[in-house]
Amino acid sequence: MNAFLYLIFTSGRNRLTTALRRVRSPRYAAALIVGGLYIWSFLLRPNSGATGISSLLGQPTEMIITVLLVVTLMGSWVFGSDTTALAFTEAELSLLFPAPLSRRALIGYKLTRAQIAVIINVLIWVFILRRGGTVLPAAMRAIAIWVLFSTLNLHRLGAALVR
Repeated sequence: MNAFLYLIFTSGRNRLTTALRRVRSPRYAAALIVGGLYIWSFLLRPNSGATGISSLLGQPTEMIITVLLVVTLMGSWVFGSDTTALAFTEAELSLLFPAPLSRRALIGYKLTRAQIAVIINVLIWVFILRRGGTVLPAAMRAIAIWVLFSTLNLHRLGAALVR
């Protein structure tokens, strides 16, 4: 377990360090500024009497989102899924495979790594939907979105293993 935590922490730290090095480049710095201004104009700007994103969360939008979810789920089966769903990086191969770990532990590690991406997406979507005028508190929205994204991730993984 300590090897898993070490690898997850080191990979995240290296990814953050690489991203911060890229920001030194004027091209990436300009993209960061433009992205920040876009996020501010869409999400952080105070409401000026407009309904904002809450107008997007009506009955027709619910139907469209449901159809898109069904198409996404069917797409994994009809068009094929990511064949590298359980692929390991070179660092993971060199650190984990010589270790006395079972296949079950390695799959558990990959599922844990996938949950990091799911949790980051959950935080983003809870932040986006905070202006939606929903009756659920933020914690319940986070749990609901986490269950949705985790289920979609496991479905994609299962489709990749079957195909």
